[in-house]
Amino acid sequence: MIPFALVTALALAAAPENRVHELPVGSLSVKPDTVRNAPTVEVEVMLVIEPGNVRHYRMDRKVIDRQGKVRQSAADSRTCPALMAELAKAEELPMPRFLPPGSKTSADFPVLLLHATTYTLTMQGYESGSNTDANIELRAQSGSPLAQWTDTLLTALEPCWTAPAT
Repeated sequence: MIPFALVTALALAAAPENRVHELPVGSLSVKPDTVRNAPTVEVEVMLVIEPGNVRHYRMDRKVIDRQGKVRQSAADSRTCPALMAELAKAEELPMPRFLPPGSKTSADFPVLLLHATTYTLTMQGYESGSNTDANIELRAQSGSPLAQWTDTLLTALEPCWTAPAT
C-alpha cells in the first residue's frame, strides 16, 4: 500500500496569525499518448494553513488541450467533501513490485500496451523500515489500479471544480 501522509514536519508547525501558508503535498497527472485527441490533466494537491492554524486542502487543476490551451480550476476540501474521501483511497493502491531485468519474475509479465495513457501520482510518504520521510512517485498505464483510482477521483470531483481565485 502507498501511505497517504499529507502532513509534513513543516505543516505541523503553526502558521503565523497573519499569513496563509500553501504547502505542496502531492500531484497527479493524466497524459494521453500523442495518438489520442484527449487533454493532459495536471493536478497539484496543496495543504493550506490559514491564520489561526485553520487547515484545509485544495487541488489546483490544469487541463491542457492538444493545441496548448490551458483551463485552470480548483477544488477545496471545505466545500467538496469528496476531495478528502477520494484522496484517502490512495492508501489502498497496491504497491508495485520491482522487477529487475533478467529476473525470473520479469519474464512472467510481458505486457505491452500500444497508445497507453500515462498516469502519475507523487505524494509524500514514509519508508516503513526506517520510519523516515520518502517521496513516492508511481507511474502506470491505462487499466492499472492507479489509472482506475485517478479516473474515479477526477470523476468524483467534477462538480467541485471552480475557477481559481485571482
